[in-house]
Amino acid sequence: MKCEVVRDLLPLYIDKLTSEESNKEIEKHLKNCKECYQYYQEMMGEIGVLAEIPKEEAEEVKVIKKIKKRSRKKLIIAVLGTALAVLAAVILLFPLTYKDAKYKDVELQCRVKGNRTYIEMQSQAGYELWFTGSSDKNKSYLKVFGKKKIGNSESSKSSWEGEVDRENPYQYIFEFSDKIVTIENGKVVNEEDK
Repeated sequence: MKCEVVRDLLPLYIDKLTSEESNKEIEKHLKNCKECYQYYQEMMGEIGVLAEIPKEEAEEVKVIKKIKKRSRKKLIIAVLGTALAVLAAVILLFPLTYKDAKYKDVELQCRVKGNRTYIEMQSQAGYELWFTGSSDKNKSYLKVFGKKKIGNSESSKSSWEGEVDRENPYQYIFEFSDKIVTIENGKVVNEEDK
């Protein structure tokens, strides 16, 4: 087998893609040809001496490395550009879908029927309210932290029910972005501007 053929087949041989017959011929040639054996060792990373590779091949390796480096840079730039575009879209679109929830944006109804209290909060048409909060024995604290555009003309409703207790009245405290409203036994007892 000629040296040029062996050198052409070495990448396939290293990746174990050549046939058994080709493998035998390549191995036979490598035992008898010092230059091809050295080339094989360099390909396997056993000899790291780039200076011993012919100049044409060394130039090809340099060109390939440059191309890989440029491709890697382009990929990094593309990934970063995509990430920035997504971030910009989120930052720009977030205010269109989520907004501060203000007291004036809701309809709050409180009523007492028998010994039960009923509270209902309804959002503006086309919005849904988002809450967070906590409750303990005699108090529920609910922060209405935002309203989300839901894309239709419906409004969202939330309701709470409790028992009237004259001695230990149960409080519902609703915090909006502009006001804090306190309700006891089904009646608004305090509206505090923020």
